[in-house]
Amino acid sequence: MMKFFLFFVIVLCYACAQSADADLENTLNSAGKNRPELEYVLDYYSRHDEDSLKYKSAKYLLENMTYHYSYKPNKKIDSMLHQIEAVMDSVSGLSNSLRDSIYREMLAKYEKLPFERVYDTKVITSKFLINNIENSFKIWQNSDWARHLSFDEFCEFILPYKIYDGQILDNWKEYFFKKYNDKLANLKYASLPSRSSYTACNILNEALRQDMNPQLNSSQNFTIISMKVLSKITSGPCDSYTYLANAVMRANGIPSGMDFTPQWPFRSLGHSWNFLVNNTKKEIVFEAAGDKVGTPHKLDHIMVKVFRKTYKINKDIEELIKKQKNRVPILFSTPYIQDVTDKYMETADIKVNVNTDDPYVYLAVFDNAEWKILDFAKNKNGIAYFKNIGKDALFLPVRQAELGVEEIGPPFIHHPNGTIELIQADTTKKQELKLFRKYPMLENVYVSNLRKLGMKIQGANKSDFSDAVTFHVFDNFDTDVKINKQRQNFQYWRLLSAENGHSNIAELYFYKNGDKKPYVGKVIGTQGSWVPEKKYEKGAAFDHDLLTFFDAPEGSGGWVGMSYEKPVEINRVVCFMRGDGNDIELGDEYELMYWNSGKWRSLGLKIADDISVNFSECPQSALFLLHNKTRGTEERIFTYQNNRQVWW
Repeated sequence: MMKFFLFFVIVLCYACAQSADADLENTLNSAGKNRPELEYVLDYYSRHDEDSLKYKSAKYLLENMTYHYSYKPNKKIDSMLHQIEAVMDSVSGLSNSLRDSIYREMLAKYEKLPFERVYDTKVITSKFLINNIENSFKIWQNSDWARHLSFDEFCEFILPYKIYDGQILDNWKEYFFKKYNDKLANLKYASLPSRSSYTACNILNEALRQDMNPQLNSSQNFTIISMKVLSKITSGPCDSYTYLANAVMRANGIPSGMDFTPQWPFRSLGHSWNFLVNNTKKEIVFEAAGDKVGTPHKLDHIMVKVFRKTYKINKDIEELIKKQKNRVPILFSTPYIQDVTDKYMETADIKVNVNTDDPYVYLAVFDNAEWKILDFAKNKNGIAYFKNIGKDALFLPVRQAELGVEEIGPPFIHHPNGTIELIQADTTKKQELKLFRKYPMLENVYVSNLRKLGMKIQGANKSDFSDAVTFHVFDNFDTDVKINKQRQNFQYWRLLSAENGHSNIAELYFYKNGDKKPYVGKVIGTQGSWVPEKKYEKGAAFDHDLLTFFDAPEGSGGWVGMSYEKPVEINRVVCFMRGDGNDIELGDEYELMYWNSGKWRSLGLKIADDISVNFSECPQSALFLLHNKTRGTEERIFTYQNNRQVWW
């Protein structure tokens, strides 16, 4: 038995060695005329026994270099990079908003430049690679913050000569070492912090925050290809600052990496962040140029897939790319990512029946407009096994077609307890849906609604409200409130701000008993606004636009309401707080859709005559989507259970 085991180990090691040699040969072959430059690096480190580890490092870089790319330098790009750097340095004292506007003007020109992608194997020089290896070993062996790394960890978290593909091949490590290493100098005077990668990471992340004070801007999704120039930009997507923090840390011998979720399963977009490999080899999450390392970060956000940016090739994805060729989903168009979902959450492996002959199939989640692929699996006779899948989300099995994704099985919910619930419209059973929103209430809207708590609905017959009667004090987020059972008449009606509530009211409607339309009088209330702009004054509460709101000039005591020609009986008050504009708008046109047989199908159009919109003859057990045909873009899939919308 032992002999068999040893034979198995020898065969396995031989196979791994053969695979590595094949990877190295592939890289050398792909280099074309640049092959001598790569071979020189191997020869350089093969001359002396003491360089054996550096030789292994060179092999690691070359074996995994095949698909890494940069952009070919040219005079126009170089000129624009220098221009951006010079201009952003010259305006460093201005506000972020002004610097951002200046940068956007320059970026518009930058995006039009002739970028030519070139694979690193064809242009990288032996001098550049040797210099990177020497610097990396110096950092690893002489700094206190990377000495706990194994060789394999060193290869992934310190050694790489670039942070992301597209980055130009320049001396970014030397630049960030020179710029930031002095920040760590005082650590030598204390025994424990001097060896703490955690302390060092905190110091440099805070220095980066003070230098940049970045403002995240997801709409600006173009990444500057020079790391040095990127350090001058104060607004952009989370990816840019995650790359930047990674560069600063690695250049100073602090082992860090970058993880990301490509798509939230409950809203648009995805997110990226950094992690530190601390002295105990625990991976600690941190936000680039943000709060203290280890500070909880978006813990209330459900994720179902997390990937790690790597330098090393993921063989499974490489195989997918080679076999699928022009039908590879965007997420898996690079082999330099690794699934690390189970590091962040409890996961499960899922068996899915799929209706396709495609060799590879995928799982997708909805991003507010379309289905986005998050995982892949091989199709084995109509069955796919997806691994490390997060929970409490809705998925759709799909295939990658030439024009997008196509359903190959019904959507399903992966519940927190691990059970799978298929969501299939039952058109033989009908129900009525009463809908109040087209998008879930996320954190920013929730926080705004907290200001409603303690607000008072009052009526009075004196304009200064000295005789005010309070009919309701808000103790929840209810939008629609029935009041005045005593049927009292008052000439003046208002909502009085809660303590430090700023009267952040987006829309306010007063209804007489039995009326279906708001009763309109003269707008009254506190004069002015916190920001001295008319769109924030009291009239914004009655302009039939949920995206404008009254923002009182003082935190407490502000109010807004209606004055009528004579006392009236108000029995219903509707109050929308400052929010996202996704509540049902009076007078807007809505279309309800349901998912069936791979398509969204319409259940008709309705004009909203109240703060909800009703649709009858809707199939049961279906997945729905509500469009506002009049305005707005945000919308979200939902099921309908126990007479309410359940968002996914």
